[in-house]
Amino acid sequence: MGDDAGTDFVYVVDGELVTYFNPKIPNWRHGSDPDRLNDLMRQAGLDPDDVPGTGAEAPSSASGALLLAARLTGVVLTPEIIKGPLMSGVVG
Repeated sequence: MGDDAGTDFVYVVDGELVTYFNPKIPNWRHGSDPDRLNDLMRQAGLDPDDVPGTGAEAPSSASGALLLAARLTGVVLTPEIIKGPLMSGVVG
């Protein structure tokens, strides 16, 4: 995923869309509990209170989204994994 990927971060629990947002615009969150990940978002460098255009944006929204995913799942994507063939899919 590159910074220009335009991909939303989606967090689903038991089939319920809890939180989703575009990592480049982390203050525009949606879902049944859009603020649930706020503390983890901050730890990953995605400020949930950031207003785009204020100069406070994280240096890399893609790396912040990957770090957030790692903290939620316990799966860390190492550089070796990222440089190799990437598999993707939907878990449901």
